[in-house]
Amino acid sequence: MNSENASHSGGDEGSTPQDARPLWKFVTKLGRIEGGGGNVSFTCNICKGAYKGSYSRVKAHLLKISGNGIKACPKVTVGQIVEMTKLEDEAVQRKERGGLPFNLARNPYYVRAFSFAANNNIAGYVPPDPQRRPLINFMAVNEGGTMFIRAVNCEGEYKDKWFISTLIKEVIVEVGVANVVQIITDNAPVCKAAGLLVEQQYPHVFWTPCVVHTLNLALKNICAAKNTEANGITYEECHWITEIAASALMIRNFIMNHSMRLAIKKCLDDSWWDSIDYILDFTEPIYEMLRATDTDKPCLHLVYDMWDNMISKVKETIYKHEKKAHYEESSFWGVVHKVLEDRWSKSNTPLHCLAHSLNPRCSTKEWQSQHPDLTPPQSDAEISRMRKICLKRLFPNDDTRREVNVELARFFGCLDDFADEDSLRDRWEMDPIKWWLVHGSATPHLQSISLKLLGHVSSSSCCERNWSTYAFIHSTRRNQITPQRAQDLVFVHNNLRLLSRKTPQYFQGDTKMWDVAGDAFETIEDVGILEIANLSLDEPELESVLFDENTEDPGVDNDNLTHLMTRYLDDLTNYICILEELMCYCYGV
Repeated sequence: MNSENASHSGGDEGSTPQDARPLWKFVTKLGRIEGGGGNVSFTCNICKGAYKGSYSRVKAHLLKISGNGIKACPKVTVGQIVEMTKLEDEAVQRKERGGLPFNLARNPYYVRAFSFAANNNIAGYVPPDPQRRPLINFMAVNEGGTMFIRAVNCEGEYKDKWFISTLIKEVIVEVGVANVVQIITDNAPVCKAAGLLVEQQYPHVFWTPCVVHTLNLALKNICAAKNTEANGITYEECHWITEIAASALMIRNFIMNHSMRLAIKKCLDDSWWDSIDYILDFTEPIYEMLRATDTDKPCLHLVYDMWDNMISKVKETIYKHEKKAHYEESSFWGVVHKVLEDRWSKSNTPLHCLAHSLNPRCSTKEWQSQHPDLTPPQSDAEISRMRKICLKRLFPNDDTRREVNVELARFFGCLDDFADEDSLRDRWEMDPIKWWLVHGSATPHLQSISLKLLGHVSSSSCCERNWSTYAFIHSTRRNQITPQRAQDLVFVHNNLRLLSRKTPQYFQGDTKMWDVAGDAFETIEDVGILEIANLSLDEPELESVLFDENTEDPGVDNDNLTHLMTRYLDDLTNYICILEELMCYCYGV
């Protein structure tokens, strides 16, 4: 290497391992300073100011870190700071956790491979457990509860649609082909392709995308819109949401690490608080539906109603905030509505429509009075079309399907046995499954399929909560266990946990929610407040126990700045907890 050329190549990025650091791309290096060690002259690409120093000063300038002998960039935005902080954190984690030297980033083969992985979806990729093992979990769910089937360690396997569909078919045979109505996965293209292969072999089994994952994607499209050419309109209308959330996080961190007086101006800005209120208000219906479906409770027959109600509530909130009449146009609502409708169109299946049709409450006057804008399932053209598709697959025999259609006509028209006074009154009052058990014996085909569908969930959340169990069983100390032995232990461990949740002791006394922290903690007392917040994402029951919204306000002295800021900090912390939970869904963390 020519040392003279190296010492005067300040504009050549990649000349030293230091040049691989991520924040260099936000400045323009003008040249090295003679006798200055690693110092260079540089111009900030954001504020156009000229400065001298090493990478630490570049970082301090861009991220507004005081005490480093350089002034903060006056033009950098909150969103840019958040993005640059992520880049810096990722670079540090790559070096510290993986033991990777920074000069590896200069290797053209590494750059090519990393760029390809970042820009292309990897077919069959399954998120790994804490020990980096790619696991696929299989659970069986019906009206009686959830049962763990198996956890498959997919190390060394190419997880394409053929591999995943083979595993699904094996589980279907194990459970019993006649007992399976649907398979629920996330919305990944490889999972959809695998589901279609299963449907080809078993026409009566439906692949259903996870409703929770669909809502996550919808929230991400709205609250974390990307600035791309194809997404220009959505980004233009929704980018302010990301900026408000990022600003709130920055203020919280600033208050915790600096003087409170410096943040008082932002905290006392009513318009800023109004923006936060608005974000929480119009996303609340989406969040409520997400939490309602993110459980192991039967809700397949409620999804259709939930989507319609959620969209209606979001529109009402946006129009109320913009002070517009319902017939006026709103550009922001137009973008949000398109995102929600697109996601619903991709996730709606014939099974959702049939389950909605078989819900006896949807054929009552009470339901129509609560949903005046909705059409009953027997009168809705789209639902009727999808219902016919579903029935053809469930009942391929023409004569049997004709009998089912006759039974369906009696159910919709409240004819024969369904005209009984008790039957009519119980449609609204009774649980749908119990109603079919009591009043559906005269329509055996319809009763059979109703009892199956009305007991089904609509998400794959139960499979995502036990990734740590395999790591708990097959740990560093227990690394000699055979794969079959490990699967057997995971099977027993998970099902004992699921069985315990059906006992009264699980909700009271010292054993209350004993397993809610998973296998990473001995007791709930070992879990920190931030970890509890994350746990509440996976355990809706935990949220209602740990977070009490009815706490009394102890009162503050408004003349005392410390008390005033404490009150604002408490309010901000509450908002941040909700915003962080919302952004966790948006970014999938």
